Amino acid sequence: MGQAFAGPNANAVLSLDLIVDGGAGNQRDDGVTAGTVTGRGTTIAIEVFATNVATSLVGLNVAFDFDETLLRLVKAENPAFGLAIPQGTGVNIASTTPVALNASGFLVRAEFVTIADVTGQAGFSIGIETVVLAESLSSLDEIATTREISFTPATHCPGDFDDSGDVDFVDFLALAAGFGKGSGDANGRVTTLDLGGNNGLRGEITAELGSLSNLQRLSLDDNEFTGALPSTFTGLRRLEFLSLNGTQLCAPVDAAFQAWLRWIGNKRGVVNCEETTTGASKIYWSNRTDKVSRANPDGSNVEDLVIGMGYLDGLALDVSGGKMYWTDSAASKVSRANLDGSNVEDLVRASRPRGIDLDASAGKMYWTDSSWEKIFRANLDGSNIEDVVTGLGVWVRGFALDVSRGRMYWTDRTRDSTIKYPLTSTSERKCLSKTKTQSTLNSPKIGLDSGVHFTGASRARG
Repeated sequence: MGQAFAGPNANAVLSLDLIVDGGAGNQRDDGVTAGTVTGRGTTIAIEVFATNVATSLVGLNVAFDFDETLLRLVKAENPAFGLAIPQGTGVNIASTTPVALNASGFLVRAEFVTIADVTGQAGFSIGIETVVLAESLSSLDEIATTREISFTPATHCPGDFDDSGDVDFVDFLALAAGFGKGSGDANGRVTTLDLGGNNGLRGEITAELGSLSNLQRLSLDDNEFTGALPSTFTGLRRLEFLSLNGTQLCAPVDAAFQAWLRWIGNKRGVVNCEETTTGASKIYWSNRTDKVSRANPDGSNVEDLVIGMGYLDGLALDVSGGKMYWTDSAASKVSRANLDGSNVEDLVRASRPRGIDLDASAGKMYWTDSSWEKIFRANLDGSNIEDVVTGLGVWVRGFALDVSRGRMYWTDRTRDSTIKYPLTSTSERKCLSKTKTQSTLNSPKIGLDSGVHFTGASRARG
């Protein structure tokens, strides 16, 4: 309890409030008088209040009590007063006109910084030696208090590299990235992670694992991992072995992830996640003239989703994103809708858009245009349109992406061919197969599995 010496504010009572996030504060006493802090260079912010102040003030002086080997006072201020002058472990604040404190009695916000690593430091505190309230140049009240903000020791766990308070999977990745030579290449890049054997790890897999681009073998066996593998795994282009035995992990069912998964030669305990997204476990098709429909895989429960179109040439699904995309060569546009047919959006004004496919993990869609004789790419919302391949001719129709290997494929009726081309290279395109007659590919489409397949009005062999 504060004690005042003579004057109108002799009964003023001081209190301190810790701003938990170190932010601006709210000039309201929330009663937070204890906390934890770790590290060096950490900001600590507090607010000081005085209740039972009976008059306006022209100034005040606050002298703090703290360990100067651990903390440094950065600043202390009250915006209602025009001047604040730091003074060692305190501050002088003044105004040219009297200032009435707000209802909470807010005096000052003070900001400190740790100048030593206080992790594990025995408890320390921030208190107040004295506060002087100036009603005028000739009327001062000096107040003291035993109240303080106390800090309890916060220990640093060995292996807690991100100082989260827990040794978790993110810490393991930090360890692997920094000390991976024993399971890496000559340059220290991690190529093998073996977490098998019930290491007590649990929860979802962090997306950061997908940044280990040189990883070739990954075992997560017999740990309490749950949930879907992160989409960033598609960045693990060199992965040859993946084992999830004894976990509750599953593989996302979107096309991009499944395409990546197919190229891993040795997989153990890998199961797909349940397809709970609306529209999953359905087949979708267009009748090319006026609508998109869907049904159960056995053909039952047929639904017409979007009607009144022109001439649909291409259709692609983003199941995880809940969207379907199509090209309409008669209406000269690329459009999309929700998987149930709602919320139709026209994304791109094209000329004669034909085949379409998605790289959903990169947020991109690709389509062919027989009028412009090009392959285009844009964001999934239709923005940032780019030319990807030019000079194709007017009979390019079927189109498919192999995202995991960075390739695109299309059929060319003029050349009776199926073409392969890199997604991110200026290398020459390569003809994979040719049909015997042009009529065989009268309306060619293409799809990818472990190999390349194309379909049209009749079958062709390459």
